[in-house]
Amino acid sequence: MNERQRKVLLRCIKPEVGPVTAAVIAGELKVSEKTIRNDLKIIDEWLSTNSFGEIVRKPNQGIFAIISESQRQDIEAALNDPSTGLSEATSRWLANLKLLLLDSCKVTVDKLSDRSYTNKNIIYEDLETLQKHLGSYGLKLESSRKDGYQIKGEEERIREFFLNSIIELQARWIPGTILEELFLDSDAQKARHIVRVAERSLGVEFSGEALHYLNYTILLTISRVKLNHVLTVTKAVPVPAHDAVALELAAEIEQLFALRLPETEKNYLAWMVGGAKRHVNFSNFGATNPSEQAQHMGAHLISLVSLRTGLPFSRDSELEKGLVFHFEASLSRLAGGVSYPNPLLKEIKRSYYYIFDIVAEVVHKDELLVSYLFTDDEISYAALHFQAAFERISRHDGAGNRILIVCSMGVGISMLLKTKICRKFTSLTVVDVISEENLRRADKDSLKDIDFVISVIPLKGAPLPVIVVSPLFMEEDEERVESFIDRHMHRRSYPLIASLLHPGRLLLDLVIDHPFEAMMDLAGLLEQEGTVKSDYAETVIIREMRSPTTVGGGLLLPHGETSLILCSSAAFARLKAPIFWGQSEIEWVLLLAYIPASREEHQELFHEITDFIEDKELLESLRTATPEKTMTLLAGEKRG
Repeated sequence: MNERQRKVLLRCIKPEVGPVTAAVIAGELKVSEKTIRNDLKIIDEWLSTNSFGEIVRKPNQGIFAIISESQRQDIEAALNDPSTGLSEATSRWLANLKLLLLDSCKVTVDKLSDRSYTNKNIIYEDLETLQKHLGSYGLKLESSRKDGYQIKGEEERIREFFLNSIIELQARWIPGTILEELFLDSDAQKARHIVRVAERSLGVEFSGEALHYLNYTILLTISRVKLNHVLTVTKAVPVPAHDAVALELAAEIEQLFALRLPETEKNYLAWMVGGAKRHVNFSNFGATNPSEQAQHMGAHLISLVSLRTGLPFSRDSELEKGLVFHFEASLSRLAGGVSYPNPLLKEIKRSYYYIFDIVAEVVHKDELLVSYLFTDDEISYAALHFQAAFERISRHDGAGNRILIVCSMGVGISMLLKTKICRKFTSLTVVDVISEENLRRADKDSLKDIDFVISVIPLKGAPLPVIVVSPLFMEEDEERVESFIDRHMHRRSYPLIASLLHPGRLLLDLVIDHPFEAMMDLAGLLEQEGTVKSDYAETVIIREMRSPTTVGGGLLLPHGETSLILCSSAAFARLKAPIFWGQSEIEWVLLLAYIPASREEHQELFHEITDFIEDKELLESLRTATPEKTMTLLAGEKRG
């Protein structure tokens, strides 16, 4: 159900009201009675599927629910769970994509309006938004009076746009709901079977996100081929095993869906399968057999990041294994020009900005790495491995409760989640990181020494207590675990950041129209003091133009070339009014011109930046602080 349909159902089950007419509900929601009648059909199906009673419509009486009090409570609980349905805007977006890319390609506004039960003005607004998204892929939304609207451009880019759009939605909604909006259930079941065939043939277990991605890839391929929109570019597949599996999948598709796949489509499947992320149990992590190219690439990147940060990443065997395992699939994707979006890209940039930026910097400067055309998505996956290694450098030994982590989002996220939990809760022993399916298969004896499970997805009927957390394990997740094991610590000061500042390097209530102005002003302060060279400001702007350094919480963390820094320093600006930069609103700018004095100091700066970004109490206090108060807050004075 979409957002409007949930509102209709909640209106119908209110215990304090009697029967209500469709006209009344339509008036309250500002839609037509026809829309409400169509919504009720969807609601009937949802109630029947979940055994939640029924909605009755009687002439001259109205609409009312026949449900028990317990059913009413169950319905309200389900409808208040954001994972149970899509928002109205999201449902329209999916309906538009289905009509424009999967069903007919040429669609009139009338048809789009009828499909979404929405007036034309809203559809025109949706199409305008769609055009903006298409532009970033080199695609166009063209229209004619006779045929209506259609998406034009290279077929490969059209598929990339569709898959990226779906993956982005999956970060906010459960995948099954989206799948149901776009494809027949019978077709979805066939696609799942085909993906499982690929797993068996390759002898691997795909990550949860890869399973969904491949399902959508197969169903999209079938829909586009049926519409005679096929890929025209053939790319040789370098790994024979991937080519063989693709041929096997193509045979399954042709049999189950009664169509013929051109060679270009078979090659496309080979690249997609070869580049799919895999899940690996940490207890069997060393059993993988990576290629020499992946090993060389992993070792090379580790060496560069170690040199750039001064941290001993080269000594971390888990980092090497995880990064090489990642590159095994990543290099296949890059060679085939396959885009594999990271649904957590924005969160990674915000939460682990510093390590992301360092990895991006060394990738863009190195001749070998830059030749692979790494996207921000690929860089963010690699950054997760380095962040996990950094957490391991900082962790303390300990023993206590034995836990399992359930995560099907790939080895990078799994490793980071494991190391963050170990660092934050040193009394925990993580026995393994496994998939939901493997937990279901586990027998009682293998779980007898496990105290509880930390999972990134809800686990109904799990054999052990479960704590559900987000994949990046943020502060609110720590609090959930803390309430379970009664162990949690908060940082209260930022001595290293404070040591780089003084009241003369603070600009409070700065009035600007563009963030570049704040960067130039802050760099000017440092140049006047002689801590950076005269052209440092220019490198700050160049770096910012490559990728905004917004990190969430209203904070911007720009920086320039380290070769132009004479001595470590920082400058801080509080803006008079928030402004938008990239896709975020910023209130503060912290310019860091920093050269680490030691590995330990660099390690501590990592800690302080990570905690500073998530310290909502400090950021709130800084909104009204004087220069002197700002310094004492950073040094650890009581807040308020």
